[in-house]
Amino acid sequence: MIMYPDMNPFIQPGEREGEASGPLVEWISRVAGEAGVSLVWKGPVPRARILAELETGVEACHPNARLTEQREGKFKFSAPLFPPPRWRVLTRRGSQVEAFASASDLLRDQSLVLGHMLGATMGPELDDILAQRKGNTLAVRGSPLDLLRLLRAGRIDYLVADMTAIPADRGNVSFSTDDLRELQFADLPEADAGRIMCSLSVPDQVIERLNRAIEEVQRTSP
Repeated sequence: MIMYPDMNPFIQPGEREGEASGPLVEWISRVAGEAGVSLVWKGPVPRARILAELETGVEACHPNARLTEQREGKFKFSAPLFPPPRWRVLTRRGSQVEAFASASDLLRDQSLVLGHMLGATMGPELDDILAQRKGNTLAVRGSPLDLLRLLRAGRIDYLVADMTAIPADRGNVSFSTDDLRELQFADLPEADAGRIMCSLSVPDQVIERLNRAIEEVQRTSP
């Protein structure tokens, strides 16, 4: 079983229970087909609940997860399957956010509202800073698309976004994003490529078959 959060438009519920559609579904299904593994899709499920259920040993996996020090040993991971995130800060043009010299200083500031997806990781360094924030964080259960809407509406001042995902989301919004600015900070972390993350109850043989399939699919892809 693949448990997925709100990842619209990359993963969307299918017409029938256990099915899903979208570009990530197509890619993972291709790998699963090569590995001889049948998939049942369940979602959207809040990220925190997915992590909690995987920790309890439910035999399931989560798509496009990052291998972090905190997760190592608690879950099983496939080989890298998706491109690593390209972290940037997104804000509105003319915002006070543009005056900051580093992402860590920005995250420590309590005067500006940060938009963040519940259960999403930005890497251990920034996650630690985020955990110490005492307020002015609007955590949502939705997708990057929802954060874009909140930013455009002025509900949040900025978000830390994976720009490998955001461009595709922009094509699905019903408003202009021309007044948003993308900021690059030197201390935004380089993160691990996306992997399939599974509970420890998933057999090692399944992970090995997925890894062989990932290698084959990547080798034969144009």
